[in-house]
Amino acid sequence: MARTTTAVISLLLHLACNSEAAPIDYQAIDAILDAPVHDPAPVYSEPLAPATTMSLTIDEFVELSIRQGLRSQMTRLEYENAGYAKNIIFRQTIGPTLSANMAGNLTQTRTNGPLTKVEDAQSDLTLTQPLPTGTVLSLAGKYTTTLTRSPSLSQHDVLRPGWNASLTQPVFLFVKNPVLRSRRRGRLNYESADDAYRSGILSIKAQARSLYYDVLLKKESLVVEQRKLQASRTLLGITKDLVQAGKLAPVETTRSLVRLERDRRQVQSAAAGREKAKEAANNFAGLPLNLRMEYRSVLKYEPFTLPLDRLRDYALANRPDLRRLQRNRDLAKLDLDESREPLRPSVNLVANYSSNETDTMLSGIDSKSLSREWKAGANLTWRLFDSFVNRDQVRQTRNAAALADLAYEEALRNTALEVENAYRDVKTAEAQFLNFSSTRDSAKENVEILRIQFMNGRGKIIDVFDAENEARSVELEYLNLLTNYYTTQDKLAQLLGTGLGDL
Repeated sequence: MARTTTAVISLLLHLACNSEAAPIDYQAIDAILDAPVHDPAPVYSEPLAPATTMSLTIDEFVELSIRQGLRSQMTRLEYENAGYAKNIIFRQTIGPTLSANMAGNLTQTRTNGPLTKVEDAQSDLTLTQPLPTGTVLSLAGKYTTTLTRSPSLSQHDVLRPGWNASLTQPVFLFVKNPVLRSRRRGRLNYESADDAYRSGILSIKAQARSLYYDVLLKKESLVVEQRKLQASRTLLGITKDLVQAGKLAPVETTRSLVRLERDRRQVQSAAAGREKAKEAANNFAGLPLNLRMEYRSVLKYEPFTLPLDRLRDYALANRPDLRRLQRNRDLAKLDLDESREPLRPSVNLVANYSSNETDTMLSGIDSKSLSREWKAGANLTWRLFDSFVNRDQVRQTRNAAALADLAYEEALRNTALEVENAYRDVKTAEAQFLNFSSTRDSAKENVEILRIQFMNGRGKIIDVFDAENEARSVELEYLNLLTNYYTTQDKLAQLLGTGLGDL
C-alpha cells in the first residue's frame, strides 16, 4: 500500500509540476494494476461453515454423487425393484410351493331328545410344482380324525396319512404356452429396466459435472468482479487526488463513485451466486448444504476426435431408448398373441392317483379299509361366443403393435438426426473455444498498449482499468466456452448410452 501511495503522489507531482525531481514510479503503478485480490469483508459475509473442508476433483465429485446422492439412490431402488419383479415371475413358473392347513370342529346335534356330539380334526400338507412347459404337479398328504358320541352310539373314524398326486398338462394345439410367454415378458421388462438404469447413471454423471462446472464458473466470476471492485476503489482514490490537483473535473469523482457502487453490487451478486452453486452441488451429492467444499479440478482442453459415422452407428445399435422401443415391439406382439387365444379351444390332459386308509372303531369293534384310485382323462374348454368382446380386444392389441412399430421407426430416424446435431454442437463448441484464443491474446495486447500510452502521457488511467476488466471478463468467457464444450460432449454421451471414453 505504501508503494501505491508513493506512485499516486509521484504521478500527481508529475502532472501538476512536470518536474524531473519527481519521476513517475512505473513499477509501482503496475503494482496497482496487478495487486492481488482478497475477498472484501464489508461487501459479502460468508455463511457459517463446518470446521472440516472436503476437497474433490470433478471425477471424485461424480463418484460421490453416484454413491450417495438421493437421485442415484432412487435410481438404484427402481432397478432393484425391476430385478425382484423378474425373480417373482421366474420363481412362480419353476419354484415349488408348500402349504399346510389345520382345522378342528365341535358339533352338537339334538334330535327328538338324544344329544349327539361330533369332534373332528383335519390336517393336510400340499406341495405344488409348476414347470416351464405349463405342467402342474401336485402332491398332498392328509390326516383326518372324527369322534361321534351319543347315548346309543360311539364311533371313532381315523383317516390315516393318505396322499393324493395329480398332474395337469396343457396341450398347446390351439394356444401358445402362457408360462413361456410370461417368462419372456418378465425378461424383456427387466432388460428395459437395466437400460433405464444405465441411462439414469449417465444422466447423473452429466448433471454432476454440470454442477461442478457451474461452481468453477461462479467462483471465477466472483474473482473477476472482486478485481473490478478493487480497481474501482483504486481508480476512485486516484481520481480524487487528480480532482484536488485540478487536473480533472469534479464530475469525474461522481463517475468513479457510481462505478464503485455498481461493482460492489456485482460482487454481492457474484458471491451469492457462488454460494448457491456450491449448495446446489452439495445437495445433489447428498452432502450437508453448509459443508465447505474445495473444487480443485482445473479444466484442460482435449480434442474431440471421434468420427460421426462411428457415433451414429453405435447409437443406432446401442442407444437405450431404441432398445427399449424394440422390446416394446416384442411385448406388443406377445399381447397380440395372448389376445387371440380366449376364443380358441383349450385342451388339458389330467392324471390323478390317491391312496387312503381308514380305521373305524364302532361300539368296540375295530375295522380297517384301504382304497386306491387311478384316474386319467382329458378336458376341453371352448368359449364359443362373447358378444364380440375378444374381437375388439384383438383389434386393440393389433393397433398397439402397429403403434410400437411406428414409434420404433420414428426413434430410428430421430436418433440419427439427434446424434448428428449433438456432434455438430460439439464441433461448434470446440471451434468457438479454439478461435477464442485470438480474442484472449488481443485483450492482453490491448492492456499492454493502453498501459504504455498512459505511461507516455497519451492515455487515461481509466482506460487502463477498463482494459484490465475487459481482459478478466474475456478469461471468464474462455472458461465458459471450455465448460460448454464438455457439456455438449456429455449430452452426446447420453444419446449414445455410454461414456465417450468407452468408445
